[in-house]
Amino acid sequence: MTPRANVLHGSDASASIDAGGRACCRPTRGIAFLACAALVLTTALLGGRCAPAQEVSRETVLATVGGEPIKLGQVIDGLTAQFGGRVIPKRSRAELTTKMLDALVRQRLVALYLEGQGIEVSDAEVNEALDAINGQISEQGATYQQFLDGRGMTDAELREQIKTDIRSRKYMGTQLTDETLQAYFDEHHADFDGTSMRLEHIMIRPAGGRADAVDQSLAQMASIRQRISEDKVAFADAARQYSDAPSRRDGGDLGYIKRDAPWDPVFLKTAFALDEGQVSEPLVTDHGVHLIRCEKIRRGFKTFATMRDQVQVAAVDDLQKKMVDEQRAQTPVTFMGVVPHVDLETGQIVLPSQQPAAAASP
Repeated sequence: MTPRANVLHGSDASASIDAGGRACCRPTRGIAFLACAALVLTTALLGGRCAPAQEVSRETVLATVGGEPIKLGQVIDGLTAQFGGRVIPKRSRAELTTKMLDALVRQRLVALYLEGQGIEVSDAEVNEALDAINGQISEQGATYQQFLDGRGMTDAELREQIKTDIRSRKYMGTQLTDETLQAYFDEHHADFDGTSMRLEHIMIRPAGGRADAVDQSLAQMASIRQRISEDKVAFADAARQYSDAPSRRDGGDLGYIKRDAPWDPVFLKTAFALDEGQVSEPLVTDHGVHLIRCEKIRRGFKTFATMRDQVQVAAVDDLQKKMVDEQRAQTPVTFMGVVPHVDLETGQIVLPSQQPAAAASP
Protein backbone atom coordinates (compact mmCIF):
# COMPACT_ATOMS: atom_id res chain seq x y z
CA MET A 1 0.00 0.00 0.00
CA THR A 2 1.25 3.49 -0.83
CA PRO A 3 1.78 5.42 2.40
CA ARG A 4 -0.38 8.50 2.93
CA ALA A 5 -0.84 10.99 5.72
CA ASN A 6 -3.05 9.40 8.39
CA VAL A 7 -6.77 10.08 8.27
CA LEU A 8 -7.74 8.22 11.44
CA HIS A 9 -6.85 9.00 15.01
CA GLY A 10 -5.83 6.68 17.82
CA SER A 11 -8.62 4.71 19.40
CA ASP A 12 -11.46 6.59 17.74
CA ALA A 13 -11.98 5.08 14.30
CA SER A 14 -14.57 7.72 13.41
CA ALA A 15 -12.23 10.68 13.84
CA SER A 16 -9.87 11.77 11.10
CA ILE A 17 -6.54 13.44 11.65
CA ASP A 18 -3.89 15.26 9.70
CA ALA A 19 -0.31 14.06 9.38
CA GLY A 20 0.59 15.84 12.59
CA GLY A 21 -2.05 13.96 14.58
CA ARG A 22 -4.59 16.76 14.99
CA ALA A 23 -8.28 16.04 14.56
CA CYS A 24 -9.72 17.07 11.23
CA CYS A 25 -12.09 15.89 8.57
CA ARG A 26 -12.23 18.91 6.33
CA PRO A 27 -12.85 18.70 2.60
CA THR A 28 -10.12 20.33 0.56
CA ARG A 29 -10.63 23.53 -1.40
CA GLY A 30 -10.45 21.91 -4.81
CA ILE A 31 -8.02 21.03 -7.55
CA ALA A 32 -6.86 24.63 -7.90
CA PHE A 33 -5.30 24.58 -4.48
CA LEU A 34 -3.66 21.21 -5.12
CA ALA A 35 -2.01 22.65 -8.20
CA CYS A 36 -0.91 25.68 -6.19
CA ALA A 37 0.50 23.50 -3.42
CA ALA A 38 2.41 21.45 -5.97
CA LEU A 39 3.83 24.61 -7.49
CA VAL A 40 4.94 26.24 -4.23
CA LEU A 41 6.43 23.07 -2.82
CA THR A 42 8.25 22.24 -6.03
CA THR A 43 9.52 25.81 -6.11
CA ALA A 44 10.71 25.46 -2.52
CA LEU A 45 12.54 22.26 -3.37
CA LEU A 46 14.24 23.93 -6.31
CA GLY A 47 15.09 26.93 -4.15
CA GLY A 48 18.40 25.62 -2.89
CA ARG A 49 17.69 22.66 -0.62
CA CYS A 50 17.14 19.98 -3.22
CA ALA A 51 19.87 18.16 -5.10
CA PRO A 52 21.49 20.38 -7.75
CA ALA A 53 20.25 20.10 -11.34
CA GLN A 54 17.42 17.82 -10.22
CA GLU A 55 14.11 17.98 -12.09
CA VAL A 56 11.23 17.38 -9.71
CA SER A 57 7.55 16.63 -10.23
CA ARG A 58 4.78 14.85 -8.35
CA GLU A 59 6.23 11.55 -9.59
CA THR A 60 9.71 12.25 -8.22
CA VAL A 61 10.65 9.48 -5.77
CA LEU A 62 11.99 10.92 -2.52
CA ALA A 63 12.49 7.64 -0.65
CA THR A 64 11.67 3.95 -0.75
CA VAL A 65 10.58 1.78 2.19
CA GLY A 66 10.95 -1.92 1.56
CA GLY A 67 11.22 -1.08 -2.13
CA GLU A 68 7.94 0.85 -2.17
CA PRO A 69 8.33 4.46 -3.33
CA ILE A 70 7.28 7.59 -1.49
CA LYS A 71 6.80 10.33 -4.08
CA LEU A 72 6.77 14.10 -3.91
CA GLY A 73 3.06 14.04 -4.78
CA GLN A 74 2.31 12.12 -1.58
CA VAL A 75 4.18 14.73 0.46
CA ILE A 76 2.24 17.51 -1.29
CA ASP A 77 -1.08 15.73 -0.69
CA GLY A 78 -0.23 15.22 2.97
CA LEU A 79 0.62 18.89 3.48
CA THR A 80 -2.45 19.97 1.53
CA ALA A 81 -4.66 17.89 3.83
CA GLN A 82 -2.81 19.12 6.90
CA PHE A 83 -3.18 22.80 6.03
CA GLY A 84 -6.79 22.42 4.81
CA GLY A 85 -6.50 24.95 2.00
CA ARG A 86 -4.46 27.54 3.90
CA VAL A 87 -1.37 29.02 2.30
CA ILE A 88 1.81 27.31 3.46
CA PRO A 89 4.25 29.94 4.77
CA LYS A 90 7.20 30.26 2.40
CA ARG A 91 9.76 30.13 5.20
CA SER A 92 8.34 26.80 6.39
CA ARG A 93 7.94 24.91 3.11
CA ALA A 94 11.31 23.14 3.04
CA GLU A 95 11.10 22.18 6.73
CA LEU A 96 7.51 20.94 6.38
CA THR A 97 8.46 18.90 3.31
CA THR A 98 11.20 17.17 5.30
CA LYS A 99 8.89 16.51 8.26
CA MET A 100 6.11 15.13 6.06
CA LEU A 101 8.55 12.81 4.30
CA ASP A 102 9.74 11.58 7.70
CA ALA A 103 6.13 11.04 8.82
CA LEU A 104 5.32 9.01 5.70
CA VAL A 105 8.43 6.85 6.08
CA ARG A 106 7.65 6.13 9.73
CA GLN A 107 3.98 5.51 8.94
CA ARG A 108 4.95 2.89 6.39
CA LEU A 109 7.33 1.18 8.83
CA VAL A 110 4.59 1.08 11.49
CA ALA A 111 2.12 -0.35 8.96
CA LEU A 112 4.57 -3.12 8.03
CA TYR A 113 5.20 -3.87 11.70
CA LEU A 114 1.48 -4.16 12.42
CA GLU A 115 0.92 -6.36 9.35
CA GLY A 116 3.48 -8.75 10.81
CA GLN A 117 1.58 -9.05 14.12
CA GLY A 118 -1.24 -11.08 12.54
CA ILE A 119 -3.96 -8.73 13.82
CA GLU A 120 -7.27 -9.46 12.07
CA VAL A 121 -9.45 -6.61 10.79
CA SER A 122 -12.87 -7.46 9.38
CA ASP A 123 -14.65 -5.78 6.47
CA ALA A 124 -17.40 -4.80 8.92
CA GLU A 125 -14.92 -2.85 11.03
CA VAL A 126 -13.60 -1.02 7.98
CA ASN A 127 -17.11 -0.23 6.75
CA GLU A 128 -18.08 1.12 10.15
CA ALA A 129 -15.13 3.52 10.09
CA LEU A 130 -15.95 4.56 6.52
CA ASP A 131 -19.57 5.27 7.49
CA ALA A 132 -18.33 7.57 10.25
CA ILE A 133 -16.00 9.39 7.86
CA ASN A 134 -18.78 9.76 5.28
CA GLY A 135 -21.02 11.23 7.95
CA GLN A 136 -18.46 13.92 8.74
CA ILE A 137 -17.92 14.63 5.05
CA SER A 138 -21.65 15.06 4.46
CA GLU A 139 -21.96 17.44 7.39
CA GLN A 140 -19.46 19.71 5.66
CA GLY A 141 -21.26 19.63 2.32
CA ALA A 142 -18.67 17.60 0.47
CA THR A 143 -18.66 14.24 -1.29
CA TYR A 144 -16.65 11.12 -0.61
CA GLN A 145 -14.86 11.51 -3.94
CA GLN A 146 -13.86 15.07 -3.06
CA PHE A 147 -12.46 13.75 0.21
CA LEU A 148 -10.38 11.17 -1.66
CA ASP A 149 -9.24 13.61 -4.34
CA GLY A 150 -8.16 16.12 -1.75
CA ARG A 151 -5.84 13.51 -0.23
CA GLY A 152 -4.64 12.00 -3.48
CA MET A 153 -6.07 8.62 -2.48
CA THR A 154 -8.20 5.87 -3.96
CA ASP A 155 -10.97 4.07 -2.12
CA ALA A 156 -8.76 0.98 -1.85
CA GLU A 157 -5.88 2.99 -0.36
CA LEU A 158 -8.17 4.59 2.21
CA ARG A 159 -9.53 1.19 3.20
CA GLU A 160 -5.98 -0.13 3.68
CA GLN A 161 -5.13 2.90 5.77
CA ILE A 162 -8.19 2.34 7.93
CA LYS A 163 -7.10 -1.27 8.43
CA THR A 164 -3.72 -0.04 9.63
CA ASP A 165 -5.36 2.36 12.07
CA ILE A 166 -7.62 -0.35 13.48
CA ARG A 167 -4.67 -2.74 13.79
CA SER A 168 -2.81 0.02 15.65
CA ARG A 169 -5.73 0.60 18.01
CA LYS A 170 -6.01 -3.12 18.77
CA TYR A 171 -2.26 -3.50 19.27
CA MET A 172 -2.06 -0.47 21.55
CA GLY A 173 -4.95 -1.87 23.56
CA THR A 174 -3.01 -5.04 24.30
CA GLN A 175 0.24 -3.24 25.09
CA LEU A 176 -0.97 -0.23 27.09
CA THR A 177 -3.04 -1.60 29.96
CA ASP A 178 -3.52 0.12 33.30
CA GLU A 179 -0.76 -2.06 34.69
CA THR A 180 1.77 -1.27 31.96
CA LEU A 181 0.94 2.44 32.13
CA GLN A 182 1.44 2.44 35.90
CA ALA A 183 4.79 0.73 35.39
CA TYR A 184 5.70 3.31 32.74
CA PHE A 185 4.84 6.11 35.18
CA ASP A 186 6.95 4.53 37.90
CA GLU A 187 9.93 4.15 35.55
CA HIS A 188 9.63 7.67 34.13
CA HIS A 189 8.14 9.44 37.15
CA ALA A 190 10.35 12.51 36.72
CA ASP A 191 8.64 13.18 33.38
CA PHE A 192 5.22 13.48 35.00
CA ASP A 193 5.17 14.08 38.75
CA GLY A 194 6.55 17.61 38.83
CA THR A 195 10.11 16.61 39.59
CA SER A 196 12.68 19.36 39.10
CA MET A 197 16.40 18.92 38.56
CA ARG A 198 19.31 21.23 39.15
CA LEU A 199 21.32 20.88 35.95
CA GLU A 200 24.71 21.91 34.71
CA HIS A 201 25.71 21.76 31.07
CA ILE A 202 28.47 22.37 28.58
CA MET A 203 27.57 23.41 25.04
CA ILE A 204 29.84 23.58 22.02
CA ARG A 205 28.44 25.34 18.99
CA PRO A 206 29.75 23.69 15.78
CA ALA A 207 31.08 26.14 13.21
CA GLY A 208 28.39 26.80 10.61
CA GLY A 209 26.41 23.73 11.65
CA ARG A 210 28.28 21.62 9.08
CA ALA A 211 28.15 17.84 9.45
CA ASP A 212 31.94 17.56 9.78
CA ALA A 213 31.94 20.35 12.39
CA VAL A 214 29.25 18.53 14.38
CA ASP A 215 31.35 15.36 14.29
CA GLN A 216 34.38 17.30 15.51
CA SER A 217 32.36 18.85 18.33
CA LEU A 218 31.03 15.43 19.34
CA ALA A 219 34.56 14.06 19.46
CA GLN A 220 35.72 17.05 21.53
CA MET A 221 32.79 16.63 23.93
CA ALA A 222 33.50 12.91 24.31
CA SER A 223 37.06 13.79 25.27
CA ILE A 224 35.83 16.34 27.81
CA ARG A 225 33.44 13.78 29.28
CA GLN A 226 36.26 11.26 29.59
CA ARG A 227 38.42 13.76 31.51
CA ILE A 228 35.48 14.53 33.83
CA SER A 229 34.80 10.83 34.48
CA GLU A 230 38.48 10.30 35.32
CA ASP A 231 38.36 13.24 37.80
CA LYS A 232 40.99 15.10 35.79
CA VAL A 233 38.73 18.16 35.64
CA ALA A 234 35.58 19.20 37.50
CA PHE A 235 32.43 19.62 35.42
CA ALA A 236 32.11 23.29 36.42
CA ASP A 237 35.71 24.01 35.46
CA ALA A 238 35.25 22.27 32.13
CA ALA A 239 32.15 24.39 31.48
CA ARG A 240 34.07 27.58 32.20
CA GLN A 241 36.83 26.51 29.85
CA TYR A 242 34.98 24.97 26.92
CA SER A 243 31.29 25.96 26.91
CA ASP A 244 29.91 28.45 24.38
CA ALA A 245 26.74 28.96 26.44
CA PRO A 246 26.16 32.03 28.65
CA SER A 247 26.02 29.70 31.68
CA ARG A 248 29.77 29.12 31.37
CA ARG A 249 30.25 32.05 33.75
CA ASP A 250 28.43 30.03 36.43
CA GLY A 251 30.24 26.79 35.70
CA GLY A 252 27.38 25.65 33.47
CA ASP A 253 24.79 25.94 36.25
CA LEU A 254 21.25 26.19 34.86
CA GLY A 255 19.41 26.12 38.18
CA TYR A 256 16.34 23.95 38.78
CA ILE A 257 14.46 22.89 35.64
CA LYS A 258 11.12 21.07 35.36
CA ARG A 259 10.28 18.49 32.70
CA ASP A 260 7.69 20.75 31.05
CA ALA A 261 10.10 23.68 30.70
CA PRO A 262 10.12 25.31 27.23
CA TRP A 263 13.48 23.78 26.36
CA ASP A 264 14.64 21.53 23.54
CA PRO A 265 12.80 18.19 23.96
CA VAL A 266 15.92 16.11 23.24
CA PHE A 267 17.82 18.04 25.92
CA LEU A 268 15.03 17.58 28.49
CA LYS A 269 14.48 13.90 27.73
CA THR A 270 18.19 13.22 28.19
CA ALA A 271 18.49 15.32 31.35
CA PHE A 272 15.51 13.75 33.10
CA ALA A 273 16.87 10.26 32.54
CA LEU A 274 19.91 11.09 34.71
CA ASP A 275 20.51 10.26 38.35
CA GLU A 276 22.11 12.68 40.80
CA GLY A 277 25.77 13.21 39.94
CA GLN A 278 25.44 11.44 36.57
CA VAL A 279 26.81 12.98 33.37
CA SER A 280 25.07 12.33 30.05
CA GLU A 281 26.66 11.14 26.86
CA PRO A 282 27.23 13.93 24.31
CA LEU A 283 24.01 14.86 22.51
CA VAL A 284 23.10 17.08 19.59
CA THR A 285 20.29 19.66 19.46
CA ASP A 286 19.58 22.55 17.12
CA HIS A 287 21.65 24.71 19.47
CA GLY A 288 24.82 22.64 19.48
CA VAL A 289 26.51 19.67 21.13
CA HIS A 290 25.78 19.27 24.83
CA LEU A 291 27.00 17.50 27.91
CA ILE A 292 24.57 17.52 30.88
CA ARG A 293 25.14 16.81 34.55
CA CYS A 294 22.40 16.34 37.14
CA GLU A 295 23.44 18.02 40.39
CA LYS A 296 20.26 17.55 42.47
CA ILE A 297 16.77 16.04 42.11
CA ARG A 298 13.63 17.33 43.82
CA ARG A 299 10.92 14.72 43.37
CA GLY A 300 7.40 15.94 42.63
CA PHE A 301 4.11 14.87 44.17
CA LYS A 302 1.74 14.32 41.22
CA THR A 303 0.30 10.82 41.03
CA PHE A 304 -0.39 8.38 38.21
CA ALA A 305 -4.14 8.88 38.68
CA THR A 306 -3.89 12.61 37.97
CA MET A 307 -1.39 12.25 35.11
CA ARG A 308 -2.75 9.15 33.37
CA ASP A 309 -3.62 10.91 30.09
CA GLN A 310 -0.14 12.43 29.77
CA VAL A 311 1.44 9.07 30.63
CA GLN A 312 -0.58 7.36 27.91
CA VAL A 313 0.45 9.93 25.27
CA ALA A 314 4.12 9.45 26.14
CA ALA A 315 3.82 5.66 26.26
CA VAL A 316 2.14 5.59 22.84
CA ASP A 317 4.93 7.74 21.43
CA ASP A 318 7.61 5.46 22.84
CA LEU A 319 5.82 2.35 21.61
CA GLN A 320 5.54 3.78 18.10
CA LYS A 321 9.26 4.58 18.11
CA LYS A 322 9.95 1.01 19.19
CA MET A 323 7.81 -0.31 16.34
CA VAL A 324 9.69 1.88 13.84
CA ASP A 325 13.09 0.79 15.17
CA GLU A 326 12.23 -2.91 15.13
CA GLN A 327 10.80 -2.78 11.62
CA ARG A 328 13.69 -0.67 10.33
CA ALA A 329 16.08 -3.43 11.35
CA GLN A 330 14.52 -5.71 8.73
CA THR A 331 13.21 -3.24 6.14
CA PRO A 332 15.57 -1.26 3.88
CA VAL A 333 14.84 2.47 3.82
CA THR A 334 16.52 4.41 1.01
CA PHE A 335 16.55 8.19 0.61
CA MET A 336 17.15 9.33 -2.93
CA GLY A 337 19.09 12.51 -2.14
CA VAL A 338 16.48 14.81 -3.67
CA VAL A 339 15.42 16.70 -0.55
CA PRO A 340 16.62 16.87 3.07
CA HIS A 341 15.53 13.94 5.22
CA VAL A 342 15.54 13.01 8.89
CA ASP A 343 18.08 10.37 9.86
CA LEU A 344 15.97 7.60 11.38
CA GLU A 345 18.63 6.71 13.95
CA THR A 346 19.88 10.11 15.11
CA GLY A 347 16.88 12.33 14.31
CA GLN A 348 19.21 14.84 12.64
CA ILE A 349 18.45 16.58 9.34
CA VAL A 350 20.58 15.32 6.44
CA LEU A 351 20.90 17.70 3.49
CA PRO A 352 21.15 16.40 -0.09
CA SER A 353 24.76 17.63 -0.22
CA GLN A 354 25.55 15.43 2.79
CA GLN A 355 24.21 12.21 1.36
CA PRO A 356 24.90 10.04 -1.68
CA ALA A 357 22.26 9.90 -4.40
CA ALA A 358 20.62 6.93 -2.69
CA ALA A 359 21.41 6.62 1.01
CA ALA A 360 20.13 3.33 2.37
CA SER A 361 19.29 2.68 5.99
CA PRO A 362 19.67 -1.01 6.95
